[in-house]
Amino acid sequence: METTIGQNTLRTAGAAQAQAASRRGTQDPALRGDGGDSASPSSFFPSLSVALGPYGLDHVPMDAAAILATASSRIRELDNGINLYMQSIQNRTAAAQNVRQRLQTLERALSQHPRMNDKGKVNRKNPGIDLTAIDPATGQSVGDELRAAGFEPPAGADFWPKAQVDAAMQEVKTELEQLNSGNEMQMIRLQNLISQKSQAVQLTTNMLAKLNRMLESIAAKLGG
Repeated sequence: METTIGQNTLRTAGAAQAQAASRRGTQDPALRGDGGDSASPSSFFPSLSVALGPYGLDHVPMDAAAILATASSRIRELDNGINLYMQSIQNRTAAAQNVRQRLQTLERALSQHPRMNDKGKVNRKNPGIDLTAIDPATGQSVGDELRAAGFEPPAGADFWPKAQVDAAMQEVKTELEQLNSGNEMQMIRLQNLISQKSQAVQLTTNMLAKLNRMLESIAAKLGG
């Protein structure tokens, strides 16, 4: 299993922890050699680098606190990324809902308030939206409703030609498609970060279990 936690972050932080531990001396008696000098854990358990090498952890000190500190730092980074993507998805979802409402307003105006001819029938020769019509649900003119929704029908005109309406509708549909497509990509990235976090937690658990078995083996060798 490959995960970012094992390649860069743990190697760098682990090396720093190892240097600090070397300066202050190892406190655990089970990890000290003859004469009280600090000894490399791998000298007691040579398979350490082989067992953990694939994760880039061969330089991590045999210290549970160091492992937890490094893992916690990485998990915090992942949590921050997860929160950012979740917020981005929420913002895009709200924006898409707003665009969807605009589209519905335009479609409703076109279907319910078409331009009429002198005979009181839908004008087929020069179709469009009757901007002077009153929406019974709101008491506002259709033109005012469209402008409130962010559209720009011709100023001072009594109707909005269908060709221009179609162009405005296509623009809104394109915006909605872009928002939905962007959300899909954000969801993929979010799932990837959640997967990385799960792998980081599992890897840390495995490392701590391996460390515990190693220390038990060291203690048995020193006591035997």
